[in-house]
Amino acid sequence: MDAEKKIFDLVYSSEDPICSLSQRSDDVKCLYFSEGYGRLNIWDERVRKCSTQSKLHAHRINSIDFNSQNYNIMATSSSDGTAAIWDLRSIKVDQPRPLEEVGHDKAVQSAYFSPSGSSLITTSMDDTVGIVTGVNFEHTSKIKHDNQTCNWTSSFSSAVMKRPMR
Repeated sequence: MDAEKKIFDLVYSSEDPICSLSQRSDDVKCLYFSEGYGRLNIWDERVRKCSTQSKLHAHRINSIDFNSQNYNIMATSSSDGTAAIWDLRSIKVDQPRPLEEVGHDKAVQSAYFSPSGSSLITTSMDDTVGIVTGVNFEHTSKIKHDNQTCNWTSSFSSAVMKRPMR
């Protein structure tokens, strides 16, 4: 889209809802987006089509984020009650397996890496905020937080993630 010229190109259309999208900072030619029930698509501008489609979750993918220290590491959150960390280099289209998975009792609205890339924060409709740390993201802790604010659950991406994790 070119906002100054007020023009845009429609690159993809679907009858299924597109719920989240993201781009890697090191590759502006590809757009990562979720479609329908748990599918991740990668639109490649160079070939003007989806280069990859994988079913990563059982339900809708609510957020997609990339680790600032390693753009091959991606996090997704889902309405299926999980957040997952993926290595893009090893996702098998027919049998994707996450590097790590965080379970919640209800839908996970967001999963975002800290600015340093060393932590992952998740928010869930189960009134918890998850914090995932460790060299391989193997340590998970949860903090109670009232996410039932009569509004959609906050993603905390702009409020919490801008401050360094301690």
